[in-house]
Amino acid sequence: ICWIGGSIGGNHAWVEIDRSTLWKRARQDKHGNIPDPKVAEKAKLIDELQKQVSEGKVSVYGSNDVLTMDLGPEHPGRVRGVGAGISPRQYFNLPKPQRMSFDDRLNDSLRVLLQEETKKMEAKAREEALRMEARTKQLVEAEREHFL
Repeated sequence: ICWIGGSIGGNHAWVEIDRSTLWKRARQDKHGNIPDPKVAEKAKLIDELQKQVSEGKVSVYGSNDVLTMDLGPEHPGRVRGVGAGISPRQYFNLPKPQRMSFDDRLNDSLRVLLQEETKKMEAKAREEALRMEARTKQLVEAEREHFL
């Protein structure tokens, strides 16, 4: 985010400038021209991608931004266009990966297996209860017929 201007009608104006815009501006001369034709082609693609993002045709999230779409994936541990000393985690605000220990994974697997077995046993118990209830009704009917 970059501060531009002063206050407009008492409101402060903030404008977000993304990495792709900074990358393009760094390659322009003082008249706004890009001397290298290959770089100019990349800049034109950046403009097209920015237009698609603003129209909602392309979505950007985290490190998958316009500059990455144009130039390809980042080198590990680096972020293009923002200066030295900035890590991907700092710039893109990525959460730390959560590692599960072997014991945690084993406990999760056992918990799932135990839940599945419990469901199977409950289903068998319900079936057995229904079977016993039906058999009891048959016996009661047989006794009634025997006494009548």
